[in-house]
Amino acid sequence: MPKSYKHLTYGQRCQIEALLKRNILQKDIAETIGASKSALSRELTRNRNQNGLYTAKGAHTKSKKRARHAARNPTKLKSWLEEYIRKKLEIGWSPEQISGRVMLDYRKRISATAIYEYLKRERLRGGKLYLYLRRKGKKKRDYNRKKAGKSLIPNRVDIDSRPEIVAKKLRIGDWEGDTIVGRGHKSGLITLVDRVAKFTIITKISNFKSEGVMCKIKQSLNKLLQNKTHKLHTITFDNGLEFARHLDIKSMFPDVDIYFAKPYKSWQRGLNEHTNGLIREYFPKGTDFNNISDMEVMIVQNKLNNRPRAVLGFKTPEEVFFRCYSKH
Repeated sequence: MPKSYKHLTYGQRCQIEALLKRNILQKDIAETIGASKSALSRELTRNRNQNGLYTAKGAHTKSKKRARHAARNPTKLKSWLEEYIRKKLEIGWSPEQISGRVMLDYRKRISATAIYEYLKRERLRGGKLYLYLRRKGKKKRDYNRKKAGKSLIPNRVDIDSRPEIVAKKLRIGDWEGDTIVGRGHKSGLITLVDRVAKFTIITKISNFKSEGVMCKIKQSLNKLLQNKTHKLHTITFDNGLEFARHLDIKSMFPDVDIYFAKPYKSWQRGLNEHTNGLIREYFPKGTDFNNISDMEVMIVQNKLNNRPRAVLGFKTPEEVFFRCYSKH
């Protein structure tokens, strides 16, 4: 990337105007205002008025107008950055995530707005990169809430009893759990999300019987906890009847505490709801998960866990989740 050009201030322009009136040489003016001779020459060439005169007020006005025009009409991106944007869009990153990660990895600035403008110009030329945008101009979906199974879940512990530390998101190891329903309610996914790291575990299920769902969850958690440094503090579930045998988890992992959100208050598991929305971009409503392989599910899981998140300072969930434990 080229070395940045430092724009002149209004005060410097006032000095230029005054010194020109005294017929001071340009090289001496440049030295006086602390600019290079080429910068001064460029300033005089671009910002004189129609009569060839230079005034501080007129020059400053022209410079500001040119800057506003440049903001509305950004120049062509460097080829490496175009390629970077294309690759990251293809794996599901948003312009905001790309912008943040470019700064994090390369210390280069490009705003999300500039990326959207680039995609707009690319689309006008017949390009298709805009199709990788998550919503593609569509309205955000309003997800249906489940019928509560509160009265049918034995030994259910309400979210009101959950420790305050969970709400404050001060530690890794507090999870939210839910399911995604497939076509005809005959198949689906179990989703578990860590509240701090946003690390996601996705498991395919062929039905919603509580025994099978709990078995799948135990398998996922057991695999995760094979790393002895990992901690499992709490899980907060939805009120679906597929979680009715939650004590099966407690019997296998005695240290975990399980809670249930209040019926019809999905915002109490807002991260899980948001994550399910991201997963739906890959597996739309009506997907028959019996026709989806475990490898396809794993690919989506890896994409989500390796996608930078603004809330994480544009680090990825995997980076935050595993780096936390590497410190111990």
